[in-house]
Amino acid sequence: MAPQTGTVWYVAYGSNMSSTKFTGSRGIVPIATTRVRIPGFELAMETPGVPYSEPSFASITPRKRADLEKGIYQPDVIGVAYLLQAQQYERVIASEGGGIAYKDIEVQCEPLGADDRCKLGERVQMRTLGTILMRRPAPTPSERYMSILTDGAQEAKLPRSYQRSFGMAEPDLCRNGLSQRGWVNVEAIMPKIRGAVEERKLKQSKNIDLATAENWLIRPELLDLCKTSIVELLELKNFSYPRGFSGDPDLLDALAAFFNKYFSPLTQVLPDHLATAPGANACIDTLLYNICEPGDGILMPGPYWNGFDFGIRVRSAVNPVLVGLDSFGDNFTEQLFPALEKAYQTATCKVKALMITNPHNPLSVCYPKNVLEHCLRFCTSHNIHFISDEVYALSRFESPDLAEPEPFVSVLSLNLDDLGVDKSRVHMVWSTSKDFGQSGIRMGCTVTQSNPEMAVGLALAANTQISALTTTFVTSLLKSPELPSLISLNSRRLASAYAQITSFLNNALIWQIALNNPLQWLRIFQNSDEFTSLELNT
Repeated sequence: MAPQTGTVWYVAYGSNMSSTKFTGSRGIVPIATTRVRIPGFELAMETPGVPYSEPSFASITPRKRADLEKGIYQPDVIGVAYLLQAQQYERVIASEGGGIAYKDIEVQCEPLGADDRCKLGERVQMRTLGTILMRRPAPTPSERYMSILTDGAQEAKLPRSYQRSFGMAEPDLCRNGLSQRGWVNVEAIMPKIRGAVEERKLKQSKNIDLATAENWLIRPELLDLCKTSIVELLELKNFSYPRGFSGDPDLLDALAAFFNKYFSPLTQVLPDHLATAPGANACIDTLLYNICEPGDGILMPGPYWNGFDFGIRVRSAVNPVLVGLDSFGDNFTEQLFPALEKAYQTATCKVKALMITNPHNPLSVCYPKNVLEHCLRFCTSHNIHFISDEVYALSRFESPDLAEPEPFVSVLSLNLDDLGVDKSRVHMVWSTSKDFGQSGIRMGCTVTQSNPEMAVGLALAANTQISALTTTFVTSLLKSPELPSLISLNSRRLASAYAQITSFLNNALIWQIALNNPLQWLRIFQNSDEFTSLELNT
């Protein structure tokens, strides 16, 4: 139902993109305007129009799994978002035949411009009109109607590749020879990373990239360990293809012992429960590739790390489904429970999993045990998978601002039988990137203790992608007698970094959340409702 008071963001994807139509003909003057993408939705011409003169009008439709399976990839919908008074939006609905031809719906949008993303956030809940009446196959719209769309798209300076999708050029020429699925990825991500791509081409840069989370605090000690392990342990056999199926056998033994010591698993972790991959993102990608069909979705409580938006789409073609919450703290209370159910019931795609980061990224808070247990029962009740990303598990530190911080509870430590949970659908992901400050080494691992078929599927996707040098170093690190002292040293240095940053922020009168994990969540602008997260170890 459309809001009755206040303001609302309305996304126009058809003729209302044209100011001549929206402001001129309809007489609606917006408060503000921006350009947005609606991930997981495609433009269609399925709304019936006037016979002969206007056969059809624009509509949007969730990306169809069947099309993806056939290799048919259409770009995400891009449109013009108008900030309107609630009464103005009611006029829009009425003028478009609301309740007859169209209905008011809520969609998750991504602002295209960097400035707009800074102001509004990476993801914004907006409203638009979804079609009620459909004609399939969709009739060809009139030239007059398409000219209004193209004029509006050109006026709004929508990406040229998207404008071409209206039929202004041959598809292959639009994509410069890329496949449809390849071009969908490029077209979606390039506006966001163009500056970063150019920056990374430079051999040296004076800029500090706060968008990249890395731990530099124990690198001197890690460098010594790495050099020693390579000099002493690298052998001729390491120049061959990797041994093992789910990973090098010695590495799997070391990882299993590591998890058994530091994650307090209820059931002992065995090498057969593990599958390695080049980093946690690769682990998540292979999990989703084996769990989801193209076009399926996974629930993700917000806010979440924006890198997931692209990472889970690029190969697996999976849609993130935001679990909206009224406040940040609701992630860790019973308020999360109805929000999960609402997101599941209102999702426009089939939901196959719930994924959380624990400790949370970017809020730096550990999930309470009772909340984790409810999430697991929720997944079992809906027959979906539960994925726990625990890459910051050992990066906690003593904080003077938190007398009794929430302890870290790994999903491995929970009694799934007592909870009545389907153990075959529970998976944990970890990597050496955060806890051991080696994001460039590329070593991740998935633990799935009751699903041997899943373990095989994970291994098939990544069993030859980790170099022998990485395997040699990480195996030596996990077996090193210095490992406990290294973990303690990392914790102490994180605490010191936290003290330095909070001192600076307090002196600058910048509000922040008290924490004992590496991500700092703060308000940069005093009069802003938006928050920014900052990595303590960059």
